[in-house]
Amino acid sequence: MRETIARLGRLSAIYAAGDILTRGAALLLLPIYTRSLSPADYGIVGVTEMLKQVLNMLLSLGAAGAVIRFHATITDEPERRRTLSMLWLLLFLVSGLGSLALLTFGRPLLEALFAQVDVDRYIRPAVIIAFLNSAFLVIPQSLFRAREQAGLYVAFSLGIFSSTNLAIIWQVVLHDGGAEGYLKGQLIGSGLMALIAALWLVRQVDLRPAWHAARPLLIYGLPLVPHFVAHWALGLSDRLILERFVSLSDLGVYTLAYQIGMVAQLLVQSVSNALLPMFGRAAIDSSEWDRLPRIATYVVFVDALAVLALALAAPTLIRMATPPAYHAAGHLAVPILLGYLAFGLYSLPTNNLAQTAGRTGLLPFLTLGAASVNIGLNLWLVPHFGIWAAAITSAIGYIVLLLLVWLVSQRARTLPYEYARIGKILLATAIAFMIGRYILQFELLLNLMLMPLLLLLLPAILWLLGFWTTQERALIDSLRGRLNVWR
Repeated sequence: MRETIARLGRLSAIYAAGDILTRGAALLLLPIYTRSLSPADYGIVGVTEMLKQVLNMLLSLGAAGAVIRFHATITDEPERRRTLSMLWLLLFLVSGLGSLALLTFGRPLLEALFAQVDVDRYIRPAVIIAFLNSAFLVIPQSLFRAREQAGLYVAFSLGIFSSTNLAIIWQVVLHDGGAEGYLKGQLIGSGLMALIAALWLVRQVDLRPAWHAARPLLIYGLPLVPHFVAHWALGLSDRLILERFVSLSDLGVYTLAYQIGMVAQLLVQSVSNALLPMFGRAAIDSSEWDRLPRIATYVVFVDALAVLALALAAPTLIRMATPPAYHAAGHLAVPILLGYLAFGLYSLPTNNLAQTAGRTGLLPFLTLGAASVNIGLNLWLVPHFGIWAAAITSAIGYIVLLLLVWLVSQRARTLPYEYARIGKILLATAIAFMIGRYILQFELLLNLMLMPLLLLLLPAILWLLGFWTTQERALIDSLRGRLNVWR
């Protein structure tokens, strides 16, 4: 168990370090972008990000899950290379033809969908970027995760982030390009990384595709496509609804708040990335299966701590980093962060259902159910309460998704979670947040200085609730002893 936890911790730390570097740098860029882009420009960026996400999900054929699944189940390396070649060919053809069809024949649909955003200036570049991402960038990232090559995964992610943001700064800041320049920068960065990815992939695949692998790849991956589209509907369709009912400036504030939420998503996703191979091995290794309940508890603790930190810091960071027109995003981010905590917990039953039980067929229906709740609430409440309604219904949608997937996952293969301990983590997180928000009423710099101390509230409250086991308390005492020695 200790070796498993150590491996999981090491992989999670590497994934998280990469995500922290990219998202941390993205936060550092906020003062630049929010002073170069008006809230209306930021609203346009939010709409195009929503479109790119749904296109990536439609065009990628569930490739990420297929790579991880078949890398674990195919043990013959030449067969792996030929299967990977088949998947790449499918991705290139489907994403290329789909993007071309949308650009050629889809103008009436796009104009009907977007009331305030110009199709030629903003939507067409977003479609091309989605093609590059789907055809070239999905497989390398998924393969690094399947091989547990966390360092390469992080390096590749940093390459995408750096090339894209340098090009955006060039277009937006130096050339005053606005939202159109932002998209041109993304297009340049994605094109550069697509070229690098293509050169790398040529060395990883056998250029004689395994034609017989097309059917099992599609059978596994295609059910994930509506599942991912439903995820888009759950997490991003609110942008499409908001674009019709609120101003682009309000949409820009909402987009900024969601960027804070996306930091939480990447942090919890880094833990999920490390867990994926473990759930895959648990399908055939009972010792790995026996470790999962305790591992799940630690995952909940880490996710809760990350979300607590962001929820406490968001209002102060937004006030420090952005002009007054964006300040409402700090408090608006809190319900969005709650939703991403539920999203982090949802990855546990999802991995159990998809990787361990190998059953993906029900996932689209479950996600569509939660998305339907979210969309229905948005259509009902957004016209009356605007962006706050969208933030709150986002959290409700992810909580509904967590409950639905947990119920089905437990029926497929019962995982004995430590429910009492998980409940204590969630209770302690809520208490720590309320105390922290009451205390953080000082000047901005003093608030930032207090935040690390406030994070200690979570383990302290858990101590009072009797959460820690004897072994865990001994480990905590040992760590405190080491700290005292270093002092």
